[in-house]
Amino acid sequence: MEIKHKNVNMARNIFDRAVTVQPRVDAFWYKYTFMEETLENIPGARQVFERWMDWEPGDEAWMAYVKFESRYFYILSIIFIFFTCSFFFV
Repeated sequence: MEIKHKNVNMARNIFDRAVTVQPRVDAFWYKYTFMEETLENIPGARQVFERWMDWEPGDEAWMAYVKFESRYFYILSIIFIFFTCSFFFV
């Protein structure tokens, strides 16, 4: 609703609060990264993904991060993500 009314900073604050209070709820993280990517704030979306990966989420979250990086052709980041992810799931 905040996005519809062009209150981007308020939407960011709401999502930031949501992922801080409920860091294990993947839906908040997905929506937060989607919002940042929709606003074409690619560095911000990458920062949100990196915060999310610190919580060691499941495989689907890691694959979402890889797909995000592949959309912008960051091959070295993709290799690093797979390397990092392999440590968690060995």
